[in-house]
Amino acid sequence: MSSRRVLGAAVVGSGVQSACFALSFLGALHDPHPHRLPVGVVAPAPARAALGAGLSSHAPKAFALRAYASAGAARAAVADRSVDGAFVLGTGHAEVLVAGAGGQAVTQTIQAAFGAVAAQLHTPVVTRDVVPLGPGDPLGLSGFFLVLSVVLPSVAAGAAVGLGARRASTGQRVAGLVGAAAAVGSIVAWVVDGGLGALVGHPLALLA
Repeated sequence: MSSRRVLGAAVVGSGVQSACFALSFLGALHDPHPHRLPVGVVAPAPARAALGAGLSSHAPKAFALRAYASAGAARAAVADRSVDGAFVLGTGHAEVLVAGAGGQAVTQTIQAAFGAVAAQLHTPVVTRDVVPLGPGDPLGLSGFFLVLSVVLPSVAAGAAVGLGARRASTGQRVAGLVGAAAAVGSIVAWVVDGGLGALVGHPLALLA
């Protein structure tokens, strides 16, 4: 292969990969806006209507409200991720239930929106984190870097299989990719769980 073809392949390959990564990550993280985030509400029907109107004026189409009969039911829904947060209206005060482990962006968005509505209703509000971040991940960045730790070697493995197995059969290529996936998943799961303790408690889910 001539040097010109090698240079052309390198430029085209790196350009495509750069564009894909830039669009994937910057497209997802640049100027984000909430869209119909599911949030629970524990309040009488008139108060729910007022709360919905207040949220719509603060952030149109940002939240989808789900009514719950009790604070316990709302807390359980936040804990199992059925909703991203909840607003519990009590007598003379309110609680905002969030799951910090679900991401700071969502948590801060819910706190800001419900805090603004509570201020309009002249109701003191307290935020309670139902599922806080682990001590090994105080900024909630482990999930993002976990994705990078999987994506980058997976791209390299795919390129290696594609370039190094030109004469291999389809079955052999699939076996190579499956083996690479198993290796990447096992190593990353071990590092973030057993090695660093950044994301603990679900090693099989991390591996998968």
